[in-house]
Amino acid sequence: MTVPIKYKTREKTKRVILHDSHTRPDVCCTEDVPRWSVLAHEGGLKMGILSIGYQFIIERDGSVTECRPRDLVGSHTPGHNMDSIGVCLVGGREEDGGEGVDNFTQEQRRAFLRLFNELVQHYGPLDLKAHSEVQRFRHRDHPPCPPIDMDLLREDVALFAQGIDLG
Repeated sequence: MTVPIKYKTREKTKRVILHDSHTRPDVCCTEDVPRWSVLAHEGGLKMGILSIGYQFIIERDGSVTECRPRDLVGSHTPGHNMDSIGVCLVGGREEDGGEGVDNFTQEQRRAFLRLFNELVQHYGPLDLKAHSEVQRFRHRDHPPCPPIDMDLLREDVALFAQGIDLG
């Protein structure tokens, strides 16, 4: 007899962990990311993962896809899922699929700022961390995830919260 796997409600929300999909710039949306396909979903079920582990994916055109309900525990950063929300930006690799590169669009950046601000309004103050900042020890040989200047992004988040247009 199999026991159904259920999502757990997150008891506290302290931070947002930002990821990238490790994909080239021509991969534009959730449906184009191979590991998020139906086959990956079925494989995830075998490992006890119900679906995409991020709460949100931000596509290259700035569309925000809610994958896992925001109040439920994600499956995006082992050891850090119980108090965080996972957000993934589609992109992050060079054209040839090699090194990590900041190839995220302005639409993605604006969408992230709006989403982060909305989450702060809902949960209260939140820290913002890159996946690499909380799990670098696991993947030291990998490019940063996401490959962006997180200090600059945190500055943009603070300016956006003050109502400053970063246009």
